[in-house]
Amino acid sequence: MTNGGEAHKGIAYLKDFISQCDALGCQIDFVVAHYYGTDNIDEFKNYLENFHAAFPMKPVWVTEFGVNPGKGDANAFLKKAMEFMDSKEWIHRYAYHMVAPDVEGKSYLVNSAGTGLSSTGSTFAYA
Repeated sequence: MTNGGEAHKGIAYLKDFISQCDALGCQIDFVVAHYYGTDNIDEFKNYLENFHAAFPMKPVWVTEFGVNPGKGDANAFLKKAMEFMDSKEWIHRYAYHMVAPDVEGKSYLVNSAGTGLSSTGSTFAYA
């Protein structure tokens, strides 16, 4: 789920979905969070803590997260974000967005030539 705060997005949407799914007898094994924003690590942590509080009985998979272009230092954010997520037993998986050539300063994981890791890719792989 996106970190968007509108009624039809994010936590509110997922709560509604799970409620409807529970009424039908669905089985949900984990919940998925996405985060895009600035490099403000406290904002990221608060979002995930709130996400977990909304679904405390489910493991969290952060399947996309990153810093929007021009919104800060993706590498510094990534180091702090992974440190945080590694410290939480309720976060079972995470993946940075996106595995693609880094064009136009978007902090993707592959270098712009497509021949190896970008600086962000190296941070994700070795931090």
